[in-house]
Amino acid sequence: MIRIITVDASAVIRSIEKQIFSSCNDFNFLCSVSDYESLISECKKNIPDIVIISSDIDDLKKSVKTLTTELNIPVVIFKSENYSSQGWNSVTEIDKPDFVSMSSKKINDFLTEFCLICKNLIDKSKCSFYKNDNVILPKKNDFKILLIGVSTGGPKSLKTLLESFDKDFPVPILITQHIDYNFDKNMVAWLDSEVSIP
Repeated sequence: MIRIITVDASAVIRSIEKQIFSSCNDFNFLCSVSDYESLISECKKNIPDIVIISSDIDDLKKSVKTLTTELNIPVVIFKSENYSSQGWNSVTEIDKPDFVSMSSKKINDFLTEFCLICKNLIDKSKCSFYKNDNVILPKKNDFKILLIGVSTGGPKSLKTLLESFDKDFPVPILITQHIDYNFDKNMVAWLDSEVSIP
């Protein structure tokens, strides 16, 4: 289940979103808030997987910056017609759904598609180095090596992580994997065929 917090200035919209997201087995609706202070407090207390923010709220930029850079929580912005895209990392912007006028079937279709969007955003936020002003990437002289340790069940996550690195990643990468001795060559061959890091 995807743990979500929603943010909207309208109490009516917050109530509708609570009802809709609570009715879907893919989502665990944690709470809904209307302002920055409540949002940050609830995020620190509940640790959501995703925060859904209406583009109409006050302190939108401050909220997104705190969530994505300080708390490492991905954000979905439900954008209104007058909203201009900001090009943020760890943020997906979609048109604000008009739940009031949508049929039950359209709401279910939306939730199915939205669940996939959220899962992809969560995966991306857990496994990517973002190149923006708020995140400092290692430079060649900052670190001599990157060591990654994974255990049983880790190869898929390791593959996802390695795929997120640029081909010119600035330092050598060493991987330690808790696996059977006979499996190591197969894993090396598999990673070599799946990931294009030299």
